[in-house]
Amino acid sequence: MKNVFASRLLGGLVSVLLVVGCGVAPAGEEPAPAVESSAEGLTLERAPAGMQGTFSHDGSRVEFQSQALSADAVRLFVTVNGKRFDFEMDFSDGVLKSDGHEVVLSAQDRQALATFGFSLGSHLMQEGAPLRHELLVAVQAEYWSESPEGYVHRAKVMNADVSAMSNGNDGIACITKGRTYTAVYDRGTAGAITSKTVVANSNWGPNVCGGGDYNCMGRCGPGCGWGAPSAYTLDCLDHDTCSHDLCSSDGASDVNCGDEFSNAQDDWSLGVARGCFG
Repeated sequence: MKNVFASRLLGGLVSVLLVVGCGVAPAGEEPAPAVESSAEGLTLERAPAGMQGTFSHDGSRVEFQSQALSADAVRLFVTVNGKRFDFEMDFSDGVLKSDGHEVVLSAQDRQALATFGFSLGSHLMQEGAPLRHELLVAVQAEYWSESPEGYVHRAKVMNADVSAMSNGNDGIACITKGRTYTAVYDRGTAGAITSKTVVANSNWGPNVCGGGDYNCMGRCGPGCGWGAPSAYTLDCLDHDTCSHDLCSSDGASDVNCGDEFSNAQDDWSLGVARGCFG
């Protein structure tokens, strides 16, 4: 999950996501949005129940908006160079709805989303404790930026699996940096099973083919990310290990690590909210 369309969500800051709610103000008490900007081409307006803005970089433009629908539900919209994504998450029951309107991102689009996610996430963390719907914009931008070339982003609905199962989907099982775990993956969808001992957050360098960034093993996201809270889970560790050993590059459609990738999608989107911050 270190250099592919990985499954990860954006911590000391457990309070950022676990104690601070989505910040819906009572009717009639919505404060005026605070207009902010940064030298990185980021402009935004922030209020407890919503955020919107734009990001411009190297000829690309990102437009974004997030809304807190309730204390446990958020909605966001992100458009990169005219290609739109809709996303909803209910943290109370783990239901995730995503619609990419069948867009296919170009290399320029993916780079714009990656740079935007870094800029927004860094800005939010510097400004203090961001709200849940705000961080979700940054982490989903990172998630979409990791899509394989030619990937079609269709509408989908997921239910997060929070129950652990052996030799496969481990639910959303937290791991701790520096501790040793057994990562499990198979070749294909039901091939020979490989088990490996892995230290969470260790640096495995490039994969066996000489590519990618396999630092921060077990983190849901490429490499070590950009400083905002990240999820560390057993499913993400499984996929990182599979991807490192078998040079995965096609996300959920990868012939060897696609099932491990699919098992880790809910970890990305809900891991930090459930306390899996490493």
